[in-house]
Amino acid sequence: VEHAGQFATSGRTTGSTDAEGRYQVSALIGRKSSKLDLMSLVEGFPIGLIMPWGLFKHTRIVDLRQSAMRVERAGYKPFVGLVAAQVPSARRYTLHNVDVLLAPVESPLLSAAPPERPRERLLAYSVEPAIAAPGEKVTFTARFRLPQDGARYTAGFYTPNALFKFDDFTLKRARHPDPETGAITFQRVLEIPKRPRGEWAALRLWLDRDEKYNEVELPGVKDVLLQVARTPEEREAATQAQAAFALETQDRPAEALARYQEAVATAPKRPSLWARIGYLSLQLNRPRDSVAAFEKLVATDPEHHEVATSHFATALLAAGETQRALDILTAVEEKADKRKRLPREFLLALARTHLARNDLTRADQYYARAVKIGRVPGEVAQRFHLERARAAVKANPEDPDARLGLARALFDMQRYEEAATEHHQALRRDPGNVWAHLDLAQCLTAAGRDRDALPHYQQAAQLAPENLEAQLALADCLRRQGHFPEALAAYRQVAAAPARRYDFRVQHGLGLMLLAAGETDAAMEALGRAINLAREKGQLTGTQVYTGLGMLSIAPKRVAIDRFEQPEAALDYALLHGLRQLKRTPESPVAEYLAGAAMVELGLADNGLTLVRRAAARGFAPNDARYVVALAHLRLEQRSEARRLLEELVRVEPEHRRALEALARLAFEAGDTARGQAYLLRARRLEL
Repeated sequence: VEHAGQFATSGRTTGSTDAEGRYQVSALIGRKSSKLDLMSLVEGFPIGLIMPWGLFKHTRIVDLRQSAMRVERAGYKPFVGLVAAQVPSARRYTLHNVDVLLAPVESPLLSAAPPERPRERLLAYSVEPAIAAPGEKVTFTARFRLPQDGARYTAGFYTPNALFKFDDFTLKRARHPDPETGAITFQRVLEIPKRPRGEWAALRLWLDRDEKYNEVELPGVKDVLLQVARTPEEREAATQAQAAFALETQDRPAEALARYQEAVATAPKRPSLWARIGYLSLQLNRPRDSVAAFEKLVATDPEHHEVATSHFATALLAAGETQRALDILTAVEEKADKRKRLPREFLLALARTHLARNDLTRADQYYARAVKIGRVPGEVAQRFHLERARAAVKANPEDPDARLGLARALFDMQRYEEAATEHHQALRRDPGNVWAHLDLAQCLTAAGRDRDALPHYQQAAQLAPENLEAQLALADCLRRQGHFPEALAAYRQVAAAPARRYDFRVQHGLGLMLLAAGETDAAMEALGRAINLAREKGQLTGTQVYTGLGMLSIAPKRVAIDRFEQPEAALDYALLHGLRQLKRTPESPVAEYLAGAAMVELGLADNGLTLVRRAAARGFAPNDARYVVALAHLRLEQRSEARRLLEELVRVEPEHRRALEALARLAFEAGDTARGQAYLLRARRLEL
């Protein structure tokens, strides 16, 4: 493995690979610094003088995000190109790249380094037995193939159901991987309580890397079902419920509903079956069937009366019986033990019922009580805010602020066209509202209609010249549309304001527009400021103890900064690195390609394409150059040439997800829905 760029301090860099094909390369990937920490000196004085090493702060910053790499092996096509960093770790000061896949010489395919290829692979997971009796032991197992790059992994299951006393538990990792397959097993044995709090639990597998809640995405993972059965009749019903649940996870709700109805005929007093019938009936838009099922749930589940009643009320609201829903909820609330807290689901049902009656004050009160209990799931919160906004519009249809609130709730749910319609309604009632113009423009941009958005950005900037957010949004839109001189003037105006001088978006856009105008030195300064502003705060590690006089650091504080808060900053860094190298060695083809590819990604397609072609003429044409050139043609509105290049690329590199997604967009724009869906499905399969 050889780095063609200036990543090493001198000479060639060396690398090694494991059986999975993951390269570990020794190179200069960032910066290390050590300095006296004044706060540690103040906090630890005078005891800190006894341990002076504890007064220092060590900082590690990982800047490198991609490596120029060449990989060769006899009998295979060589790989040449930029390999993306998949796991940069400032704590360990390491960088682990994506896989490089070599194609045999006789293959029509190209050797490639597909970005976003899953590193962690789930092989199998299970819960055995899936139907257990109270007091019986259950084994939870998950098997993964994980990269051996020093990261620490934890796995476990989460359930929203009340079967155990806890809703989240971890599995114990086996000490050594399987010698034949390399698979790592996580396992745990739990005993079903003698008096279980519920009769079933839907369990979701999770995998964390390095720290809690740094969750690894596991595409295609389905919930598994654990049920409790005491009698032969309950076991027979549970077996049918297992089959129904499998259909439910396969998005076959009608067939699942029929299976649940068969199961409930065997065990009519099993509450979980009535709950699933009620949910699926609502999903299939059968509110009356849902009301009947949840009414049975209330009758068969007296131990969880409040939760069962909340489900019943939800079905009544869907059926249009608002007053009946309020009556049953109020009756349960009045009878509830005042010393105990009402469940969150019950309070949310009360909030939604009051919304349906346009009583916004009471709805807000109950929603606030629900939020105090714990985190409200995002989709539930969004649905509540949408219903509240609709109730506000219904109460005051001529109020522009109510219309704006509804538009913003729709925008949060990514329903951009509906949001734009509500913004138009608000502007019809208040044409001079700057934020309405700005929000409408952002809706149109999110919906892929940036050209239609430009007049509204301009209108907002004209109505409020002092509004820096409007001026910055206009500058961004002008840059995306290719109006570079006007965008540069707008960025300079915003950057002159002290309040926006240290804004990443301002320095990022200003740097790109200065580069387009040929002011390279000024552009490099602005890009450098943007990169520094975009770094995350980092993770602080170090042991501190309270001495009575202050905090004493018994080891140097360590700050690890291994990522950018804005994804564009990684491209900014690649661009700045390439420009700096070109300043030192103007004829470096690697630097030309590095800077050119970043320019194309950042919207400077014309300038970037020139540099990429110049690098190819000097003999540096990486495998991914076809995609960069195709993307440049796409940005320059040369769609026929872009489509031709992309189709050639996916023939020789079928796992190029971004090329497949670009072809899907082109097909949809041309009205070829079937072809667009086919490309999207291929891209989706690569995720799975």
